[in-house]
Amino acid sequence: MFEFKQPLAFEKPQMKTKVLIGEDNLVTQQVLKAMLESKHCEVTTASTHEDLITHLENGTFNFLLLDYHLDQDADFILKKVRNLTNDSRTTPVYVMSAGKEEEVRKKLNDFTIEDFLKKPIENDTVDTLLSRYHVSNPTNNDRLKSIIGDNQQRITAINDFFLAEVPPALTAIAEGLKKNDYISVKKLVHRIRPAYTYLNRDDIQIKMGEWENDLIEGRNKEQYDEILKDINQQTKQLLSTFSQNPSSKPEATPHLQPIAYPQLEGVSILLVDDNQVIISVFTSLFQSHKMIVHAAKNGSEGLSEAINKQPDLVLMDLHMPGTDGVTAIAEIRKKGITTPIIAISNATHRKDEALAAGANNFLLKPVNASDLLDTIAAELNL
Repeated sequence: MFEFKQPLAFEKPQMKTKVLIGEDNLVTQQVLKAMLESKHCEVTTASTHEDLITHLENGTFNFLLLDYHLDQDADFILKKVRNLTNDSRTTPVYVMSAGKEEEVRKKLNDFTIEDFLKKPIENDTVDTLLSRYHVSNPTNNDRLKSIIGDNQQRITAINDFFLAEVPPALTAIAEGLKKNDYISVKKLVHRIRPAYTYLNRDDIQIKMGEWENDLIEGRNKEQYDEILKDINQQTKQLLSTFSQNPSSKPEATPHLQPIAYPQLEGVSILLVDDNQVIISVFTSLFQSHKMIVHAAKNGSEGLSEAINKQPDLVLMDLHMPGTDGVTAIAEIRKKGITTPIIAISNATHRKDEALAAGANNFLLKPVNASDLLDTIAAELNL
């Protein structure tokens, strides 16, 4: 089920979101085109798979909306897309169909897609989808400001965490590729890719997500060096913007104050995540609401902290090295601990696993600040 969370409002994007539609029904094609163009997207349409591949060979798109039954089925087309020799091979793909999701996914032969969209496509679905792909100025800190407020000191500290964690990880990834140590490479890619989202670079995070899927399946190994080269180049461009954000003392009156949640003051929360940037972002958010924050970097530490600190609530990432989040949730419940647990992940398919293990709720990364605080308050009946 399509269930991206709507993030907080950002400034108007400076570039249009570029969308490619593969749809042979001209009525549906034009309805989608009109809907997307009304939302300031740049839309290209293709009625055959040959036209669609030609567009991908000659241009780049933020994402592809692909009808499962074009003139060829989506599994046939996806194979051609993923075998392209340019960056379009990693274009995020959303498969549209009026059929049942489980049946369509089964027919895709394990090709990775971003999500399944049930036809007819509703306006709200398009709004939610576009919230992930608006292209904004990568030199600003809008996303961080939307979460923790316009506090330059905090933003600078989070940028410093990014500097401390991501470049060394990219170096380690290069070493892993030289040794064909794809297991270590996959773990490093997974660990650092969410950090880009919180610095407003979803494009890099998406590329790394596609790469992670290739690493999991052992596909396209001949392309790994080129993918890393591109990520390194994009990261260098991102790092060059840090010096353009002058450090200053926290402003007496921030432009963006955090949303008030007085009922959360004094609540203790255990944050379990292996990404230091995310820990820093959420710690700043929670502390701005006078919450008490404990942190753990993997499921094993999370279990120990849940026993020793007895927090009011646990926020648990699901994919971590060693003991993952699902296992940690199950172990916490085996200990008889009834503390509310909110699972977070960028993989929608892990929601059912987390809930079955004992989580009370699930939120999709990147997590919206107001959604997160509202969910915490609801789980604690505050």
